Amino acid sequence: MKRKPLSRLGSFCLVLAMLLSAPNRASAQEASCDELIRTVGGPCLDAGTGAEKERHGYLPRASRQVLGFTLGRDSFAQAASLWGKATCWESGDGGAGEDKICYVAGRGSGQVTLVLSASVLSDRKIDNLRVIGGRTDFSQKCAALPARLAHGIGTQSGIRLGMTRKGLERILGSATGAHGDLVSYTYMAEKALPKTDPDYLACKVGDKSVASLVSGLTARFEGDRLAWFELGYMNGFMC
Repeated sequence: MKRKPLSRLGSFCLVLAMLLSAPNRASAQEASCDELIRTVGGPCLDAGTGAEKERHGYLPRASRQVLGFTLGRDSFAQAASLWGKATCWESGDGGAGEDKICYVAGRGSGQVTLVLSASVLSDRKIDNLRVIGGRTDFSQKCAALPARLAHGIGTQSGIRLGMTRKGLERILGSATGAHGDLVSYTYMAEKALPKTDPDYLACKVGDKSVASLVSGLTARFEGDRLAWFELGYMNGFMC
């Protein structure tokens, strides 16, 4: 039986961090997600039904490019070549387990932390990138970046900490989902598999075999200012 969109997310931790179906649980979700981001750098997995809707296609390339790094294409090695070597560390277990590296620029309220992570289900390939403003409990694990970069860590498309929701909408349009201070943009690309594909039978529903790739962005606002954001990109098509 064909899996529902939430099940097809596979390694994509981003969408799992999004919206709860019960509105009265939204504030608890926001607090829990924010705590995970700031204490261990994510992921946020205690979600309900996932995104309310999705767009066809992919999160635009310019919105998954940060300081020369492109999520969905580049590796931990590429990050090291751009920003210097960083120690890989682990957090979580089960579906929440991740390998990650991080970088930090600035101090105090002006601190910005950049986290690149590979979830257990991603075959240890990078599937999430997070940019976090302010205090984090794990910054001692992170490699240092020049303080001047603290104000420049954002996407090529212009997504930056401190921007407003309207500013984000000018770049990506209307959000696909929102609960309180959490805003999400979810994209799904699909492709038909030929009979020669090894996954043809596993993905077959009726007379069609289709695999999907999910990408997107979760943004957390505080007082209508972007406090942190998370980019996600599944590593390959899955059914």
